[in-house]
Amino acid sequence: MRVEAIGEDAPFPFHRVVERARHPDLQRLEAARQGDAVSRLDNQVQVIREDSEVDDAEVSNAFPRRVQTLATPCSTHPVIFEVIQAVKQYGGAVALGPVDLFIDQGATIALLGTSGAGKSTLLRMLNGLVLPDAGEVRFRGAPIVDAPAVRRQIGYVVQGGGLFPHLDAGANVALVARYLNRPEADIAKRLDELCELVRLPRTALNRYPSQMSGGQAQRVSLMRALMLDCEVLLFDEPLGALDPVTRFDLQQDLRAIFTRLRKTVVIVTHDLREAQALTDRAILMRNGQVLQDGTVAELIRAPKDEWAARFVKAQS
Repeated sequence: MRVEAIGEDAPFPFHRVVERARHPDLQRLEAARQGDAVSRLDNQVQVIREDSEVDDAEVSNAFPRRVQTLATPCSTHPVIFEVIQAVKQYGGAVALGPVDLFIDQGATIALLGTSGAGKSTLLRMLNGLVLPDAGEVRFRGAPIVDAPAVRRQIGYVVQGGGLFPHLDAGANVALVARYLNRPEADIAKRLDELCELVRLPRTALNRYPSQMSGGQAQRVSLMRALMLDCEVLLFDEPLGALDPVTRFDLQQDLRAIFTRLRKTVVIVTHDLREAQALTDRAILMRNGQVLQDGTVAELIRAPKDEWAARFVKAQS
């Protein structure tokens, strides 16, 4: 078994398990070694494992300080989210963590798991609604400190839509844009674009949430998340309350929208088929931690342990 650090000129493809170390301590180490500042994207340290297990002592010998690594395929895309040893507790009980995770720009990812697995807590950490008690979450390389500023760059769709009942659909969609004093002409133009994108009749914008079907309300909620043309979209079980036919139709539309817009998308769901229909990467969570990270096909073909196998079997 061999552990080594390599740079960008390494041969591709690898025929071993490759992991990228994204912890800032390791970046500072490499900067010191090279005598220059190391870019987070341009200079990445990779750990090659020839065996299925790595001896912690050997990792410590290779680097002055043992660094947590994240198992994922190498990617040329910039990293938009980094979760580093994040922990969240409620009343002394650990709801999440420790979690290490990174999300590439333009990725479509499903957070899978049963109720209480920590999926929604992790999602809310990504937009600053929940701050970790330990560790940190980074957005575009910077720790999330000014959460409102970060949230204005992220579209968020909650279960059931989360529409304000006293506002019609159009006012719900345009709420934040008007709060930010965007010109009304720009708002009207954007509403037209979004109606076409999500296949909602323009006349439906005059209806109140109580006058819309579940599918229409969810399309309006998606429009609201897209109103500011944010680079990131977060979905917290967006289709869970819909009937099977409406759910299927929206899945097809969402996949087409994701492909067309090429935004970074993270979806919380307990539905394996939904994850397979909408995303390219699946992160299975249990007891507040990441149990398995890969494609849905890999999860189905080779679940990591007996519990993961039961999760897959329950939906087959």
